Amino acid sequence: RALLALSKVEEAKTQIAGLRTLADATQNRLFGLRFTYTLALLQSRMGDLPASRSGLKQVLTQAEVHGFGLLKQEVLIALAKLEVRSRRDSTSRARLASLQKGAQRKGFFLLARNASLTY
Repeated sequence: RALLALSKVEEAKTQIAGLRTLADATQNRLFGLRFTYTLALLQSRMGDLPASRSGLKQVLTQAEVHGFGLLKQEVLIALAKLEVRSRRDSTSRARLASLQKGAQRKGFFLLARNASLTY
């Protein structure tokens, strides 16, 4: 994710490809979900919004099932940003603002800051 934050998409793509086997083989659910989350972020950056949306929804469902609250918040923010990016409507922006306030209330200040940033 750090490479994506630095807009080094090709390097991120290479790193993710190398981690795919490890993510598939691991028994650690959180690692696998974080891998899928990062892959979805990469897909979004590369313009494959449907694949990104699908991956994020999959991670959201599993994060809810397994009680990964922080990951759930991250994914909700990523989905809202994806909606803003693809639709540019006020409903998506309002959802993002709501997620920002919720993250602040829960003490997730870094997530709240992330929710305030746009692509």
